[in-house]
Amino acid sequence: MRLAEAFALMSDVQDDVWPGWSRAPADLLLVEGEREYLLRSQAQPPRFTPAPDVAGLPGGVRVRGRSFPPAFLATFPAFGAVPTIVVGTPEATGKRSTAWVLTLLHEHFHQLQYSDPTYLTETKALSLSGGDETGMWMLEYPFPYAAQSAAFAALARRLADLVEAPAAPGPEARAAFWADYAAFCAALDPKDYRYLSLQLWQEGIGKLAAVYVISLFGFVIWVGLLISWLFFSGVKPPLAS
Repeated sequence: MRLAEAFALMSDVQDDVWPGWSRAPADLLLVEGEREYLLRSQAQPPRFTPAPDVAGLPGGVRVRGRSFPPAFLATFPAFGAVPTIVVGTPEATGKRSTAWVLTLLHEHFHQLQYSDPTYLTETKALSLSGGDETGMWMLEYPFPYAAQSAAFAALARRLADLVEAPAAPGPEARAAFWADYAAFCAALDPKDYRYLSLQLWQEGIGKLAAVYVISLFGFVIWVGLLISWLFFSGVKPPLAS
């Protein structure tokens, strides 16, 4: 089961990627078919009943009829104050198996961000929630994507070109990029700028953590291949008699 693989990967690499990541909550609600399974949670939401244990998953799994859409994929305080990953299956979310596991790691990093003691007060200070206390405003905020997507995509391509250039960009190129980015931000409504800043920090650092996980996992694979080559280079398998 890929969920068990995701939990094992979290346990193995999280503190190597980001010190203290293991202190984050790991509550997760899996939406599968017409049922929802609550794992690794101390919350006591209504209508859940004990489910049979599943190999590779922690005990105490609870189940109820489905309330969230099957393709749902987000982290928010679904059952009280603790941030919970609510996720559909790979098939329902339209993700390949490995991408789904890495997405869970990304969402688990959000649990670390959301559990920071200053997170709630600082996000409330942005005055963007419109009175919503569930955190859903972060998903539903009416940012003007259609009007701004082309300009933002052009900035993103320029930044990628600067980062991926064979030689480090000079101070003039860096200054020109940041000047254009500042002009883009200045043209936004102040509330939209605050939302963009929140998402660049929240989603950007979360994506960076996932990249670190991939890099660390790739490094482990290469080390394993090197050890295999050192010890088994030239060894032929026994012939079947």
